[in-house]
Amino acid sequence: MKLIRLTKRIGKAKVLGANPELDISWASGPGFRNGPQDYFCLKVDADIHDYAIEFNVEETRRLKEQVDKFLAFIDDGQHMWQPGNYFKKLKKKKSQK
Repeated sequence: MKLIRLTKRIGKAKVLGANPELDISWASGPGFRNGPQDYFCLKVDADIHDYAIEFNVEETRRLKEQVDKFLAFIDDGQHMWQPGNYFKKLKKKKSQK
C-alpha cells in the first residue's frame, strides 16, 4: 500500500508513505472530534503525518459498493479495470449539485 498526495497538476503526485500502516475502524455513538455520529474510519500512519478519513453511513455504503464492484472485476480476471470514466462521471454529478 502507498499513501500518495495528489495534486491537480499531472505528474506532481508525492508518495507520503511507501509502507504505511492502515487501521480500519468504525463507531456508532456520539461524534468524535465533531465528526459524524455513526462513522467508518480509515487511518493511515505515514512517514511524517498520520491521516484519517471518516465516512458517514451513506458514504460508507458508496465505498462498499465500489469495493464490491472492484473485487468482482478482479475475481472475474479483469485486472485492467479502468476507473477513469467512472470518476469523470462522478465529478460531473458532484459539480451539478
